[in-house]
Amino acid sequence: MIKPISDRQRPWTIVRFLENSKTHTVAHFANRQDADDHLRVLHRVMPNAEFKIVFEPPQE
Repeated sequence: MIKPISDRQRPWTIVRFLENSKTHTVAHFANRQDADDHLRVLHRVMPNAEFKIVFEPPQE
């Protein structure tokens, strides 16, 4: 049986910046390359939106 991957095992996160200094988590990824690839697609679909990739190491 395959176990689902928890968000702690996917430390690369794409966040979107909104008005009033708010952010929205878009997605979590296990590696940086997947996050970069997804970010390229987001920029094509939403060219005026501001996104950033951040690394959130697991806190245990």
